[in-house]
Amino acid sequence: MSSTNYGNFIWVYGFYKIKVSNCLSQNIVLHKLTRVRRKTLMILK
Repeated sequence: MSSTNYGNFIWVYGFYKIKVSNCLSQNIVLHKLTRVRRKTLMILK
C-alpha cells in the first residue's frame, strides 16, 4: 500500500468513525428527549 492510499484510508476511516459516533450520540439524545417528553406528558395528564 502506498503512503497516499494509506493516508486516504485513515482519513476515510476517521471520517466514518466521527459520523457513526455522531449518529450514536444523536440517537442517545433523542432517546433521552423522548423519555423526558413521556414523563412530562404523564405529569400533564
